[in-house]
Amino acid sequence: MSNLEELIEQLRDALRHLDDPLYLENLALAREIARTAGSSDLSSGQLLRRTLRLAITSMEPTSLGDGSLVDASTYQVLYRYAIMRKAMTAIAHELGMSVRSGYYALSRATEALARVIQGLLEPPERGHAGDLAGASLPSVRVRDELLRLASGHPQDVELRRLLEETIQDLSPLARQSDVEIRLLAPPRDLRVATKRVLLRQAIMNLLSWLVANAASRQVTVRLADNGVTIAISLEAVLSQEGTGEGPGAPHAIAKRIGETLGLSWHETQERGHCRVSIEIPRSSRKHVLVVDDNEGVIALIRRYLHSLPYAVWGAHDGQEALALLPEANPDVIILDVMLPTQDGWEVLGMLRDACQATGHDVPVVVCSIINDPRLARALGANAFLHKPVTRAGLLQALATVTSSS
Repeated sequence: MSNLEELIEQLRDALRHLDDPLYLENLALAREIARTAGSSDLSSGQLLRRTLRLAITSMEPTSLGDGSLVDASTYQVLYRYAIMRKAMTAIAHELGMSVRSGYYALSRATEALARVIQGLLEPPERGHAGDLAGASLPSVRVRDELLRLASGHPQDVELRRLLEETIQDLSPLARQSDVEIRLLAPPRDLRVATKRVLLRQAIMNLLSWLVANAASRQVTVRLADNGVTIAISLEAVLSQEGTGEGPGAPHAIAKRIGETLGLSWHETQERGHCRVSIEIPRSSRKHVLVVDDNEGVIALIRRYLHSLPYAVWGAHDGQEALALLPEANPDVIILDVMLPTQDGWEVLGMLRDACQATGHDVPVVVCSIINDPRLARALGANAFLHKPVTRAGLLQALATVTSSS
């Protein structure tokens, strides 16, 4: 962006259309963000939407202390408007202000958001200590998160959730075309190991093509477990005009992405009825739940396992770990026994009881600075990991418990 005023105008336009990634593709700001991120895995519209959500969340005043860019009420106006997608009349009523005051607060918040994005687009020089001198903390947070999202390693993807989010993103286009996108999927988690952003973009492109060319008023998305693979089927009756397209059209792009991911792609068209089936291998990743009050330890374990077939979840105490169990569905639990609010051995018992109540006997690796593996095993742990944690020690402990589980 050439200046701050132009950036603010672009942001106002983007915030009005945050639910429409296809519209966002055409904004100059989307191209600027894509150029800065340097990731071929992300479409410019999807990346802009993700960036704005991250930037707004990073501005939350309580997380920034004295460095806050906006006050609490101004931030709440922006959050409700952009993230929760509420009308200004509803926002003003909830926050006890006039609609005029609400729009004034939104204008101030948008200007603050522009400074965060400006810091992202124009990264400052690094100081002698390697810190980003002069950068706002939200800009640094957003930049770090975008780098993480752009990594090329496969992720553990829950397909039902991904499809629900994609269909929601396409709802403005579907309403405009008077088409219903119907999802038929089993209620349980169906997970695959793939590049989430690429798969999401392929499905979005394919769905947008089906919606735009549907002769009927419905596009159906089916999700089925075939044992070794999980199949996504997309079906619609197409108009005659929808049968031909060039190499740059959404359908062709979706197919190329599928080929890039190495997915099995089957397509049939008979009497106007089009069906595309994509088969994706089931996830072979094991889920690791790390319970440690030190965020640095959780981050270290994530880094050690980043390129390996493990998905890492983090909890800072026993209660948070219990709450995460249904979602994380861990294959292994790594537990620090020196927790600040609850004895780690009590947490070990609680987690074992909770896992066994669901019919799963999840192995536990006790992680402690006190080097006493015999005590750990006597109290019910399956393996012991001594702090400070090394990558070799972590992999050995995981290999021990996963090979016997």
